[in-house]
Amino acid sequence: MTNFLRILALLVVVAITVYIYNIRDHVEEFASYGYPGIFLVALMANATVFLPAPGVAVVFAMGSIFNPLGVALAAGTGGALGELSGYLAGFSGQAVIENTNAYDRIHPGS
Repeated sequence: MTNFLRILALLVVVAITVYIYNIRDHVEEFASYGYPGIFLVALMANATVFLPAPGVAVVFAMGSIFNPLGVALAAGTGGALGELSGYLAGFSGQAVIENTNAYDRIHPGS
């Protein structure tokens, strides 16, 4: 059951990456929602694992419109939560890789 959940988590992270890549041209629109929009831009920019997503320029520009401290808190929180997707992908992928013959051949403890 644990391996199923890990594989599911890995697939969810890949799906999030594909979704964010598809909406990359509309990221600037989230900034019009204020601090929650900045949070979402930072979350999505950091949630991609394989492909880069725009976001830093939008967050940087919002610092001149909104309170820079509020922008920093919203973007920092969103970025930290977005980076968890990379950790989740690595942790989930570990279970998939550990159950292969190639891993058994190269792992020093085997």
